[in-house]
Amino acid sequence: MADQNWPNLAAMFYDQVDAYGDRPFLWAKREGTYKPLSWGDVAARVTPLARGLLQTGIKPGDRVVLVSENRPAWLIADIAIMAIGAITVPAYTTNTVADHLHVLKDSGCQGRYSVQSAPGPKPDPGRGTVRHHRIRCRPLPT
Repeated sequence: MADQNWPNLAAMFYDQVDAYGDRPFLWAKREGTYKPLSWGDVAARVTPLARGLLQTGIKPGDRVVLVSENRPAWLIADIAIMAIGAITVPAYTTNTVADHLHVLKDSGCQGRYSVQSAPGPKPDPGRGTVRHHRIRCRPLPT
């Protein structure tokens, strides 16, 4: 693998999808157990998200703020952003409004879009339920 000459990380990712297909790539905890997402499973999430980002008007070179905890959804969004040639601007979920505004201004982000992993209802900790997450694009206030 070290002798490959990929033009970017997204190209490397899709090359690895072709090579590893159904083999585990990412793991996510579901119902108290870690379950794998294969390379193909992840690609099946990355590709439509990348297309959706393009449909919202994000172009190569645009900076896109990514607000998410550390989990598979973060990497899926990051690869989708890179796949269209945009630039990921990571931000902590614990940031204050002032922190987010600083990141937006300092990063050169056009301030139009954010990709955020949005949690569903919080589970009852005693029941061992899991929060469900989805990635969605939201226009930022201008």
